[in-house]
Amino acid sequence: MNSSIKFKITVFLSGFVLMVFELVGLRILAPFLGSSSIVWTSVIGIILLFMSLGYWKGGQIADRYPKTQTLGIILALASASIFLMNIVKNPFLGYLNSFNLSLIAKSIIACISLFGATSFLLAMVSPFVIRLSIDKKENSGTTVGSIYSFSALGSILGTFVGGFVLISWMGTNAIVYGLAIILAATSLLFVSKNSQQMHLFLVLLLLGNTLLLFRTHEYLDIDSNYSRIFIQDTEYENQSAKFLLLNGYVNSGMSLGSPNDLIFEYTQFYDLFDFFNPSANKVLLLGGGAFSYPKHFQATFPNKELDVVEIDPELLEISKDHFSFIPSPKTEIFLEDARTYLQHSKKKYDVVLYDVLTSPLSVPFHLTTQEAFQQVSSTMHSNGILILNIIADLNGESSAFLESEYLTLKSVFQEVQLYSAQERNVNGLHNYILIAFKGTPVKEPKNLQESYLSLLANPISYEPSGKHKILTDNFAPTDRLLAGY
Repeated sequence: MNSSIKFKITVFLSGFVLMVFELVGLRILAPFLGSSSIVWTSVIGIILLFMSLGYWKGGQIADRYPKTQTLGIILALASASIFLMNIVKNPFLGYLNSFNLSLIAKSIIACISLFGATSFLLAMVSPFVIRLSIDKKENSGTTVGSIYSFSALGSILGTFVGGFVLISWMGTNAIVYGLAIILAATSLLFVSKNSQQMHLFLVLLLLGNTLLLFRTHEYLDIDSNYSRIFIQDTEYENQSAKFLLLNGYVNSGMSLGSPNDLIFEYTQFYDLFDFFNPSANKVLLLGGGAFSYPKHFQATFPNKELDVVEIDPELLEISKDHFSFIPSPKTEIFLEDARTYLQHSKKKYDVVLYDVLTSPLSVPFHLTTQEAFQQVSSTMHSNGILILNIIADLNGESSAFLESEYLTLKSVFQEVQLYSAQERNVNGLHNYILIAFKGTPVKEPKNLQESYLSLLANPISYEPSGKHKILTDNFAPTDRLLAGY
C-alpha cells in the first residue's frame, strides 16, 4: 500500500473516530450530569478547544519529527487514551459528583479530564499527514485539499453512523471500545517493528477494556436513540423494587410484590382527576417511562380510556419486558414527541397528565412553554384538568424553574394549584404537583376517597417572587433555571 493511500485512510478514520467520540461523549456524561444544553455545550466546546491545541502542536511536531513512525505513535497514544478513559470514566464521574460544584464546573472538568487528551491527539493527525504528504510546493494546495476532504468525509460518516446506528445498536461501552480498536489498528500502518513496548501497552489496555465490556453489572445498561437507560433491582421503603433510570435520574419504579401499585407518591397525584371530575372518561398521558402509571390506570379505572404518548420506542419494549406492562384494549400508545402529537391530534380529552419534566438536570424545553400549554388546552374539553409533575425547589436559586413554570401555566389556565408530592411543605429539591384547570374547579367534589383527601390536605399558598418570566418558544432557558444561575 503506497503512502498516499495510507494517509487518506488515516485522516478518514481519525475524522470518523473523532465525530463518533464527540457524539458518545454525552452518553458517557448523561448518567452522572444529565443531557442538558450545559453538558452538550461543554462537550463540544472542550473538544474544539483541545482540537485547536492539537492542530497547533501537531504542526510543530511534524516539522520537527517528519517521520511516519511518529504518526503511528500519535495514533497509538490516541487509542490508549480512549482505552484508559473507558476504564476510569465511571469511578471518576462518581467522584466528581460528590463535590458541591455547579453543573457548568462539573461538566467542564469532566470533559477536560475524559475527552481532552483524545481530542488533542486526534487533531494532530491532519497537520502531520499534510507535512508528510507535501513533496512539491506547486501541488501543495491539491494535497492539502485532498487530505481535508477525506478527513471531512470521515467526520460526516461518523456523524450519521454514530447518531443513527451505533448508539442504539451497540451501546456506549462497546462504541468506545471499537473506536480505540480502530485507532490501534491504524497505528500499525506506521509504527516500526521495534515498538514492542507500545504494542504490549495497547494489548494490556485492550484486555482491560475487554474485561470491562463483558463484566456483569448489577443493572442493565441500554442505549436508545434518546436516552442512556439503566434498569436496576433495589430495595425501596422495605420492599423489593425495580427502578428505571433515564440519563442517570430515577424515572419510574415498580414494586415486585405489587406491580400495579404506585410506589412514588407523585404518581399517586395523577389519580386526583377522579376527585375533581369523576365522570372524566378520556385521559391523555404525556410521557410513558416504564409505563407504571398506565399499568395502574388500567387496573384502577378499567372502564376509562387512556392515550399514552412516549417518544422512545425502546421504553415501551422495556416496560413490557421488565415492568409487567400489557396494554389493555382501552389503552392506545403513540410513539412520538409529545409536542408534535399535540400539534396534529384531533382528539379531545377530559384530563391531561404531564410526566415529561422528570429530571432535575434537564427537561425538554419545548414542553415547558406557553405555546405548549396552549396546545394542551386546545386538546381539552371546556372543563379539562392538567396535572403536571415538576422536580424543583420552592425557595432559593433552584426555585427559578418552578416559578417560571407556574407563571406560564397561569397565563393559559384559569386556575393553578400547587402541592408538594414529597414531605409536604418542606424545602429542598423534590417533586411538586401543579394542577391547572381550564374551567372553574368544582367547589364540592363528589369523590371524597380518603386517599384523595390525604394528597390534597396541604396545598401550598404560592406567591411568585416576580424575578422570573413566562416561558415561550422564543425564550425558555430551562437548563439555566434548573441550574439556578
